[in-house]
Amino acid sequence: MGRKFLMAFLFLAIFVALHLAGDLVPVRTPFFGVSESVWKHLKMGFWSYGITYGIFWAARRRGSLSGLFSGTLFSLGAIFILYYTSLNLGAVPGRLPLALDIILVSLITFVSGLLGVEASDLADSTAARRGFLVASGILWVLLLVLFIVYTYQQPALPLFQEPVL
Repeated sequence: MGRKFLMAFLFLAIFVALHLAGDLVPVRTPFFGVSESVWKHLKMGFWSYGITYGIFWAARRRGSLSGLFSGTLFSLGAIFILYYTSLNLGAVPGRLPLALDIILVSLITFVSGLLGVEASDLADSTAARRGFLVASGILWVLLLVLFIVYTYQQPALPLFQEPVL
């Protein structure tokens, strides 16, 4: 259990670093978030989980592409679902005291990372069917391409715009 919490904490730390780097580095890159849009947060989650899983894969000499794909996709889904659930429950960023706002989004990010780790562990411990590996791999690669392309050319969709509070 300690490894899972460590991975989730590292996911949170990398996510925060990518978020802050976007504010500090005035150059647009596929890694950093330069706005508060949903898309930018999902992009930072994508890179954060990939880096976290890569570090632990290298350190343990255990892991799989199924684990990478499953954990990444699950953590992104969890970020999206948990954040919007908190909004629907009245936790609107900017309306809470700053300290509570930071605690809430940090907790959401940490739990999303933890759920991603659980999904990775499940995929690593079972023999994933070839169809699952192919489908999740295609989705993962598609997200990779879109996170890079849409860094430089964003469509005029609400997902890519700053939230209106």
